[in-house]
Amino acid sequence: MYDVNLVLRLVTAFQNELSCFSSPVGFRKFASLLDSYLVEVSADSYLTPSKFAALVLLLPDSARESHDELSQAIDIYLQGSLNS
Repeated sequence: MYDVNLVLRLVTAFQNELSCFSSPVGFRKFASLLDSYLVEVSADSYLTPSKFAALVLLLPDSARESHDELSQAIDIYLQGSLNS
């Protein structure tokens, strides 16, 4: 349903090129956006464990101000996996 491969490629390609990564504030905003995306796609029944893990591992733990959205995404993903 979601094009996770595209997001993975875009983030990987631009990690070294975007100026927002040079400032801690910009990087945290990006991390928040990526975590929001992770929450959104975690309910997708077609999301494989390897793709989910790849999305989670795109950011270092230090990039996140809070792990709330990450925890929420993991909960949603596991609930979907158990119900399938």
